[in-house]
Amino acid sequence: MLEGSRRQLASEHYERARALERAGRFDEAISEYRQAVAVDPGFAEAYEALGQHYQRRGLLVKALDAFRAAARLQDDYTAHFNLGYVLVELENYDEALEAFRTCLEFLPDDPAALYEIGYIHYARGEYVKALEALRVPLEEYPEESRVHSLVGACYLGLRRWTEAEASYRRALELAPTPEEREEAQAGLLTALRYQEFPPEGPWGPKEEAYAEAGAVVLGTAGDDGIRVPLREGGALTFEEIAVTLRRFRALARGLGVKFTAVVPLDRRSFPVAEALEHLLRRPRKPLSAVTEADRPLLVLAHSQQMALLEVALDECPGQPQSFVLAFSPFDPKLFLPDWIGIPAAAALSLPWDGESEDAAARLIIAVSRLRAERNLQAQVAYYAHEHRRLRFLEPAAS
Repeated sequence: MLEGSRRQLASEHYERARALERAGRFDEAISEYRQAVAVDPGFAEAYEALGQHYQRRGLLVKALDAFRAAARLQDDYTAHFNLGYVLVELENYDEALEAFRTCLEFLPDDPAALYEIGYIHYARGEYVKALEALRVPLEEYPEESRVHSLVGACYLGLRRWTEAEASYRRALELAPTPEEREEAQAGLLTALRYQEFPPEGPWGPKEEAYAEAGAVVLGTAGDDGIRVPLREGGALTFEEIAVTLRRFRALARGLGVKFTAVVPLDRRSFPVAEALEHLLRRPRKPLSAVTEADRPLLVLAHSQQMALLEVALDECPGQPQSFVLAFSPFDPKLFLPDWIGIPAAAALSLPWDGESEDAAARLIIAVSRLRAERNLQAQVAYYAHEHRRLRFLEPAAS
């Protein structure tokens, strides 16, 4: 086919694709764009359009290939910005940084490219570099909530709590959508929770889980429930688990938290759920039986199945809370449940691993035989009076 004829045919496919887009027939539009680049591999605009379609559908590797081709052929600001954006989504930060720096060669001090560069530095933990990159976006777009939120996140990373608070308060004032408001509110609460503690600490898992996520850490025998050290790992006993479950009951009552059901998420969690059913005097239900009227407690015996908990929280109707008994390895920067029993640095094993027939009964008996904890009310007061910004209590950011 002659060069001119090939370009003409590719243009016809491209125009049909655009018409199909306007009609909402996106699958057919993608097919036409593909035919356009098949006929004319130098058709940069068609590659760009393909990349945008793939990106919207979450087909990021295909989008990357299309945007790479567009940037190679077109070599302009838009092509490199699109390439950088999808590289960020793929967490390929080195190449993304290179793409956005190329954007700055076309438009020096461009706030959009600098915002993305700031985000890349933030994602890599380079908070000072991120703040330097965000200086221009902050000056150019002082009414943009997302810029203030990202600045606040950098200050959190630098442990500059008051500056983080100020940035998130401004982001909250400006937030135009529920999503941006939720992001700013979460960051603000984190900054406020950190300021509840003296700068020098102490910083153990109880303080870190609360400050980072508004989560409870209960601890077990061997600690006082207020200073909870990070356990090394090893085998848990029925008595240790009984101490944790009794603390759970006391704190739930002290905070006025009323569950309507206890929901075990796997077979390994049945003994814990059955014991809590007895202690809380609430029925045990499968997840499939939970309704919108419920306030269920989703129970996981071990954090090895955290992915299962995340799926259950997404699917669960009503107002669920989550409890993980044995949490190892503990990392406050990861997704945390609302209630954590025993945090550890290394693997924890459960006393019923391999055989759980009478485990619930043994747990209930172990609770009944526990000696009173003299400071149990102080443990309750720790959250009920001193540190009330718990995620599941929906505290105000004030």
